[in-house]
Amino acid sequence: MGGWKTDLRLWGTVLLALICLSLILRMPAFIKVGTSSNGLPALPTWTSPWNSLKSTGYALYREYARWKADRDTGDWLSLEGKQVILRYRPEDADQAKSILEETDRIYPQVKSTVGYSPKDKPLVLLYSERESFNQVFGWKDQSAMGVYYAGVVRVLSPRIWSQSGEDMTGPMAHELAHLVLDYQTGGNVPRWFTEGVAQDMERRVSGYTLTGPKGDWANHLYPWSSMDLDFDQLPDQRLAYRQSLLAVDSIQRFGPDALPKAVAVLAEGGDVTEAVKVSTGLTWDEYTAQVEQQAKKTQK
Repeated sequence: MGGWKTDLRLWGTVLLALICLSLILRMPAFIKVGTSSNGLPALPTWTSPWNSLKSTGYALYREYARWKADRDTGDWLSLEGKQVILRYRPEDADQAKSILEETDRIYPQVKSTVGYSPKDKPLVLLYSERESFNQVFGWKDQSAMGVYYAGVVRVLSPRIWSQSGEDMTGPMAHELAHLVLDYQTGGNVPRWFTEGVAQDMERRVSGYTLTGPKGDWANHLYPWSSMDLDFDQLPDQRLAYRQSLLAVDSIQRFGPDALPKAVAVLAEGGDVTEAVKVSTGLTWDEYTAQVEQQAKKTQK
């Protein structure tokens, strides 16, 4: 009964958070104009008096989701490293230690690159078979090897798709990048942006880049609104992922501080056009034109 009462309180908190979010998203933003530290007029920035409330509401939901995942896997085997907590099933006992060690090794690099360190150790769940992995999200035929959602990293055991636990390095770095970005920005990050950063991180630590799209894809990039709102439904997923990576690469061409600057703007509640302006000096149209040019160069 005690557990049931706890569930009721938590569900009440989540419901309140969702109501707040639904109301807040209907409220318009306003322009905030000030002066920079050197006394010159600052660039106008889009902000909202409700950004902190939105962030708090999302944080409540994320903490509930993590608590529920922790509760639901309480009977799993567990290892705690210096950086992360790994939960796994008996079938993967022989690989668990090496996976934990590799995850402990790469997580500091992920945090350093993104420029943020969440206060709690990530909870990583290692699924021993695809059916239970897909079942978490109601999938039937997905082939993903890892998913980050609401404070928890879920990965499919390499025993299912690889001969070596070392092959987990790339997918793990990918999902951990999603986690760090989510915690830093409070969820205020476009889908294409977080996918681009996650792919860049995977490339950095493992050298792997997803195979690019086929055909004349550079002249058929997706609208950026679709890249954010409908990413998973876009018909050519390889194109969507490659476009995301090119977009992040286009920011990073402005120096090693460009990406952290962009993420910092998002963390403060700014939108992606402001993040691009602060990190690159480009307008949104100038920036997207550069992404298109880079796509054409890459296709050649």
